[in-house]
Amino acid sequence: MMQSTFISQRIASLAEDAKSQQLDDETRAAALNAARDLVAALESPVEKVIQDVVLQNSPILMALRMGVQLGIFSQISQSPEKGVSCDLISESSKASPILVGQSKSIGWSRLFLATSSQTPVLRPNPMPDVKTGENGLI
Repeated sequence: MMQSTFISQRIASLAEDAKSQQLDDETRAAALNAARDLVAALESPVEKVIQDVVLQNSPILMALRMGVQLGIFSQISQSPEKGVSCDLISESSKASPILVGQSKSIGWSRLFLATSSQTPVLRPNPMPDVKTGENGLI
């Protein structure tokens, strides 16, 4: 408890220092990045989900985070044409098949094409190239 009070007091003191000083843009940007790192270090997984879904109202952020944690992007990039089955994703990541299946329908549908077979397969979603406007793979 003593350490928690000490950390809280240090953070509050830094906040007061920042309010009382005129910071140049570079210093302010560096301080903001450090503050974001601090918030990320203090947030619980539940708070991160709340931030992603409720406060920013974007399930795609949560889907991206889960995709990275489950290794989906690296798996799909190894076979973009063939894709990767949700069963293989859940097996290799040791995640629940229900979680993987529900995540596919929540946010991954914007990132990946899913086949409508008995065992869904995720492939990269063709996106227009920003320079040419032609379809490509993200």
